[in-house]
Amino acid sequence: ERFNKQKPHSFEKATAPVDAENWISHTECMQRFLRLAGFLGAAAGTEEEQAKNFQ
Repeated sequence: ERFNKQKPHSFEKATAPVDAENWISHTECMQRFLRLAGFLGAAAGTEEEQAKNFQ
């Protein structure tokens, strides 16, 4: 749920393998960030603050 609220970029096609690798890397980074934010709880800030800090 929180992952989808971050409005991740959808992957449609890649013209080069590096595009797919970058998308995967970005998605994995977002998931790690959300897990950390969940672990920190209120200290991580509101969902809006977290989204702003992630970008």
